Amino acid sequence: MAQEKNSTEFILQRLQTRALNMKVACRNNAFMFYNETENSSAISSQEKSFLVNREHRLLYWAIPKIASSFWKRIFRVLDSSNKDGQTIFNITNMEAHLNVPQSMVFLSYSRPEQEVMLASYSKFFFVREPYSRLFSAYVDKLLIPNGLGKTLKKEMVKSGFLDTSRCIWNVSFAELCHYVANATLSGRPIDYHLKPISFQETCRFNASLLGHLETFTEDSRAILFSSNISISKISGHVLDLDSENELGYINDITARTMEVLNTRETQCLGRFEALLRLWKVFQIRGFISKTISFPFYQRIDKPESIKSNELVYVATQAYSISGPAEVRHRQREEAMLEAYAGLPEETLVMLEHSMSSDCTLLNYPCDIRKRIKLYIAGDEFF
Repeated sequence: MAQEKNSTEFILQRLQTRALNMKVACRNNAFMFYNETENSSAISSQEKSFLVNREHRLLYWAIPKIASSFWKRIFRVLDSSNKDGQTIFNITNMEAHLNVPQSMVFLSYSRPEQEVMLASYSKFFFVREPYSRLFSAYVDKLLIPNGLGKTLKKEMVKSGFLDTSRCIWNVSFAELCHYVANATLSGRPIDYHLKPISFQETCRFNASLLGHLETFTEDSRAILFSSNISISKISGHVLDLDSENELGYINDITARTMEVLNTRETQCLGRFEALLRLWKVFQIRGFISKTISFPFYQRIDKPESIKSNELVYVATQAYSISGPAEVRHRQREEAMLEAYAGLPEETLVMLEHSMSSDCTLLNYPCDIRKRIKLYIAGDEFF
């Protein structure tokens, strides 16, 4: 137990060091503030993403595509409104984003109360390698039907990047990258799932702890440890958070996809194709081995017969025989490198420019070109 405590304290020091390094980067690159407009509207927009827990004096900035759903579930469990003893595994990702208790919402407090929280609470957020974040957004928001599609199509049509007749679900990764890079470099508004992390917002938040998605589980445990929150309080009897979270994702994303498939926005994408892509997403995310084929090809003419619970069941069975996590998770890197290796040179150059501030601030090497050179074509994901 003492060894585990020492290990957690070491990780906690790492989170504190990252936060200090970011403060140094903010001071050294203060000139970048002048490229971003400082106004009350921008501040309010950022603060909409702040979650509060008063009992443990925690303030969390939830940035999309960096495991924000997981931490929103943690805050739901810790909140005083949780009278039923729910754990994070009783709350779906969808529920975590809906009907958030007012006691968790930073903007529901008076400005004097907010100032106290900003000055004295333990403030934290998570970041991830920028190229990985953009690829993840494509996989979760465009490769399979998602509620974001309608909004994103409006943005892309308005910007002249997409014809109104195009199916948003058939936008390629290369097209999305070109759109994101162009919008970022020209200063046009872009959906918050896709836009780089704002230099100004990051520095203004002034975090005391900084987590990385690449070390998410151990960083999350350390943050909880720093606030005297036991793992059992948020997870109940579940000890293997990684596996339980991955299985929960399979269940959540299946339910969400099935729900969106029943809307008019997905008529341009066949139901069978959508479910086939869903299986591919499970493989890209490293949940299911890419050697396990989609099990419903015999129902290609009857895709409506494939029900949500049936798909979840076979995916869960496939998960259990897909090998150790380190082997499965290698598929994530393979899929991402395949996607970036297929980009035109012009788009890669634009992306490098558009992500440069993220790479500087977050202290990531962002060496996508070096990694692409290491990519060896195999069983393709796309």
